[in-house]
Amino acid sequence: MRKLTCLMVVLLPALIVAAPVLGQQSTGQTTQPAPPPVILPQLLQRADSASSAGDYSQAIVDYSLFILLNPTFSQGYINRAMSYEAMGDINQAIQDLTRALDFEIPSPQFKAAVYHTRATMHLNQNNLTAALDDLNASIETFADSVASLDLRAQVYLFTERYLAALSDIDRLVELEPDEPRHYMDRGLVQARLGNLEAALDNYDYAVQIAPEDVQPYVARALFHSSLRNFNEALDDLSSAIDLSPNTGRLYLLRGEFNTFADRPVEAAVDYFEWIKLNRTRQLVASDALTSSQAFTIEMGPGWVYHFPFIGVAGQRVSAAAIGVSQPTPVDPLLVILDINGSPLVADDDSGGNLAALIRNYLIPEDGEYTLVVSQASGGAPEGNVAVQLELDND
Repeated sequence: MRKLTCLMVVLLPALIVAAPVLGQQSTGQTTQPAPPPVILPQLLQRADSASSAGDYSQAIVDYSLFILLNPTFSQGYINRAMSYEAMGDINQAIQDLTRALDFEIPSPQFKAAVYHTRATMHLNQNNLTAALDDLNASIETFADSVASLDLRAQVYLFTERYLAALSDIDRLVELEPDEPRHYMDRGLVQARLGNLEAALDNYDYAVQIAPEDVQPYVARALFHSSLRNFNEALDDLSSAIDLSPNTGRLYLLRGEFNTFADRPVEAAVDYFEWIKLNRTRQLVASDALTSSQAFTIEMGPGWVYHFPFIGVAGQRVSAAAIGVSQPTPVDPLLVILDINGSPLVADDDSGGNLAALIRNYLIPEDGEYTLVVSQASGGAPEGNVAVQLELDND
C-alpha cells in the first residue's frame, strides 16, 4: 500500500484528464455540476484488454487500481463485476454492480442493463426474490427493456404466476411483433391457463412467421403431445427434421412420440438415428451373446455397444439395460437390429427409473441379430449399466 500511495502522489497531478471516455458526461444543463475528471483512462482500457483476452486476474488488478483512482466512476465497478463473474466469484460481482448503481450511469437503458445483469447473477444463486426485485427496477428504469421483460416473464412462468407472465409476454409481442419465440412463450402460458385454442393460435402464428425455424415446430409438437395428439406432433417433428436433419435430439423426441403412438418400428428407426448422430465411440463384441447372459458395461457420452446374438424364427427375446451408478444413473437406450442391420424394436424408459426394457419380441427369421446399447439424453453422462439378454424358445 505504501508503494501505491507514493505512486499516486507522483502521478496524480499529471494524470487528471477530461472525461469523455465511456460517455459518462454532464447532461448539458447549466444547473448540473460537471462530472469529476477521469484519472488514468488508459488503465481502464488496459483492464478491458486483459478481460477480453481472458486474463481476468490481471483485469481485476487493473480495474481495482482504476477504481481506487476513480471511486465514483460506475464503469469501473461494472467492468470489474464482469471479470469477477467470469472467475466464478458471483458474490463479489454482485457487490460491484451494487456499488456501480450508487453512482451516475449514463443512460436509463444502461442502468436498466446493470439491474438486468445483477438479476441474472441472483438467478444463478437461486435467489428469485432478489432477481425479481432487480428485474422490476430494470423495467421501471427503462420500460421497453426487452431483455428484462423476457427474463421476468420466464421467472413468472417458473413460479407459476401465469397471468403476470402473460402480461409481460403481451408487451414483448408489442415491442417485437416478428419474434416467433414470444408467440411460443405465449402459447405455453395460454396452455398452462387452460386456454388451448388460444395456445394453438399462438403456436400456429409462430410457425407462420418463421417457417424455416425449427423451434416453432418443436414447440407446437410438444403442445400436441401434451394433448396426446401424436399424429399432429409427429408431423411437426418431421417438418423440424426436414429443416435440420443432423440434429439428433429431434430423432430422440420423435422416437418417444412414435412409441406413444404405438409405432415400434418407426420408433426404433428414430432412436437408432439418434444413436448414430450422437456416437463418439463404438465397441463391437467379438462373441455372440447367449441366452440368460448378464453383464455390466461402462457407459460414456455417445458410447455405443454392439452385441451380436443368434436368433431363431419364433423365438422371443427380452433385453434390459439399467443404470446402476449412484446417485444419478445413466439413461440407457436399447435397439435391436435385424440380420441386415435395420432397426426392429427399441426402448428408452419403459423399465422405470430411466431403465430400458424390451419384452418378449418375436424373432422374425433365423440369423444373427444385434443388441445395441447406448444412452438417451437423461440421467448422468457416464456410469455403469447392467445389461441382460434372454432368449426364450417356448
